[in-house]
Amino acid sequence: MSGPSDFELRVGMVFVVIASSVSALAVGGVLLYIAYSAVTIQRNASRRWSTDTHIHYYFLNLMVSELIQTVGGLLTIRWIVKDVSLPGVCEALHLFI
Repeated sequence: MSGPSDFELRVGMVFVVIASSVSALAVGGVLLYIAYSAVTIQRNASRRWSTDTHIHYYFLNLMVSELIQTVGGLLTIRWIVKDVSLPGVCEALHLFI
């Protein structure tokens, strides 16, 4: 059996880049909303961003981790543009993902 062709590999990498871009926009938007809410909150507001429980820290950790993974997925752009496997980018991609 032969492996996938170059075209099939490039199409797969394009899907990885698209998914990473959408994920980066979504996670970035959520993190910006949380930062905006934390900065503009009123002192005696009924709804506020609170870190009284550990769940808030877990959620922020999850969002930051996902943002780091999207950086790893976006590094695939260099592989698509250069049409070669770049050794330095390969190790960085596996580090992030």
